[in-house]
Amino acid sequence: MKAIIFFASLLSLFGANGQSTLTAFANHKCFQTHEKKPYLETHISVLGSSISYQKVDETSVQSKIQITQIFTQEDSVVDFKKYTLLGPKIKSDSGIVQDLVDVQRFSLVEGAYLCEVELLDLCDSSAIPVKVSIPIVVRSCDHPCISDIELVDSYSKSKEPKSISNLTKGGYDIVPAVSNYFNESFNKIAYYYEVYNSKELSEGFLLTTFIENSKTLTQDPRYVKRLRKKPQEVLTTMGAFNISELATGKYNLVAEVRNRNNEVISVRRTPFERMNLQSNAIGNYIASSFTVGGQFVKDIDSADLLDYLPCLSPIANRTEKRMLNKKGFLPSDSIQRLFFYSFWQARSAKNPEEEWLKYKTRVDDINDRYSNNLFKGCETDRGRIFLQYGEPNSVLVRDNEPSCYPYEIWHYYHIGKFNNRRFVFYDPSLLSDSYVLLHSDMLGEIKNPRWQLALKQRNTGFDSLDDDGRETKGQQDFGNGAGRDFFDNPR
Repeated sequence: MKAIIFFASLLSLFGANGQSTLTAFANHKCFQTHEKKPYLETHISVLGSSISYQKVDETSVQSKIQITQIFTQEDSVVDFKKYTLLGPKIKSDSGIVQDLVDVQRFSLVEGAYLCEVELLDLCDSSAIPVKVSIPIVVRSCDHPCISDIELVDSYSKSKEPKSISNLTKGGYDIVPAVSNYFNESFNKIAYYYEVYNSKELSEGFLLTTFIENSKTLTQDPRYVKRLRKKPQEVLTTMGAFNISELATGKYNLVAEVRNRNNEVISVRRTPFERMNLQSNAIGNYIASSFTVGGQFVKDIDSADLLDYLPCLSPIANRTEKRMLNKKGFLPSDSIQRLFFYSFWQARSAKNPEEEWLKYKTRVDDINDRYSNNLFKGCETDRGRIFLQYGEPNSVLVRDNEPSCYPYEIWHYYHIGKFNNRRFVFYDPSLLSDSYVLLHSDMLGEIKNPRWQLALKQRNTGFDSLDDDGRETKGQQDFGNGAGRDFFDNPR
């Protein structure tokens, strides 16, 4: 575990080579006690498939994750917890893995804090602790208001009414859904929230829960629940929507309180993302963002459109890539045109045509540079990297280095927040100019610590099963050459 990436209150932990060594998600929710004192819940979920396991007896293994959470305010520590999250004992030969979920509560006064989170896999001797800081605002209210909305994975009635655990709220033991991403395997979205101080609304109030488009804030009439409620000090609310026909897109789950005069008294939103590859949801997603102004798409020849669509993949987001790569997901010419227009409208609402034409110029250039007998330039690894990250600052080309396959090393001064990123391409076919990505130190790209040996296999033709990662004589020779020097000291 070597790096952390944060997305607002949602975080993911990945190895720096893009291969997940420990994958986790976290968020936080703010609630209030009956005494009107605020408290914060932190939710952490660690994917079982990324966890290391330790033998505990002859037949069982178990996972152990050390978690530290420190809350500071103006450089002073105000709360602190360090503990070990134990997974269940699993039969060592079962092949079963289980995600771990942790819920902690912190009593904090209203204000702004910095929360430092550290995770360490105690069953991995090579793991190092990773720290990250999350800005958090804790709030309380003495007027009618709504708590944060907690997405729910599962729940059950508390076994004893008076028993309290970190999972217990409103008489239920609630396991949070820590991630806010719902793919096609999810048919429902469940939620829990609380309404405080509604006694001030002496004539009662209307409580509405609904789903809205996060961009347009348009309410979807299929996903609305309205309830007339009597005033009480703390009202707990739990429910769910069937989202089997909710189209791919970004949404908000919204809770709203209105008084008898239909005035909004309080509103709370939590974002979520839906990926739905079911055929009955395709048109809704694409058509939802198609508006008048897409004439340039209508004028594109159908054959050209089929050529252009794969070229969008290098700059597409996760949802768009799934749609482009899913066979049969864009089944007709009209849906392909709607998708194409919505893709560019999302990148430039004012002038999607201009945005497309700028990108098309780059695609045409890449196709001229890197096309071969098998693939168009934008479909090759070099084309994809160029379109995704831009033109490299320097390139080393070696077509005829002794004992090596032809190779190139690209160097970027900056890619986003990363500095000095490098990409090694090689052509093991020797015939078709089909350079493929062999190794990179860029997050999310392929990492091959034995890339030098792979280049030298032009002569050896095989990879030693006894290789322990140390340099062979051939690798030492390569290490003294321009390629290794350029990779270690790009310029």
